[in-house]
Amino acid sequence: MATAKENNVQVRMNYKEVDGEVEFTPKKVHLKQGDVVEFLCDQGALNLIFDPADAYHPHTFRTGDPPVQVKKSAKGTIWCGGTFHINAAYGGQTQTITIDPKKKRYGSTNDPGPLGDTGGGQ
Repeated sequence: MATAKENNVQVRMNYKEVDGEVEFTPKKVHLKQGDVVEFLCDQGALNLIFDPADAYHPHTFRTGDPPVQVKKSAKGTIWCGGTFHINAAYGGQTQTITIDPKKKRYGSTNDPGPLGDTGGGQ
């Protein structure tokens, strides 16, 4: 049985003040078993929760943590939160926006990619 090839994936996240949402780059995240995912943010500290939890190790991430390992391909969501420091559109003063990922308001759908869903999806 062939094992999945490990792929290092970088995901950059930023809070978009105009939309009031967190933006992912790339927009769609294609993760598959064996991937190692690093999350970056220039605006502050991230706090992420991965769903389904059994597809990721660990199933949470905070800025400064080691990259996340994808244990199995699964359709799911990355619930994002953290503390973002942004320049206000009006007045130019820095504002701090804090988002709790447990409220599940800002999520990005994880597409299981070309290998498809191998179980555990929603």
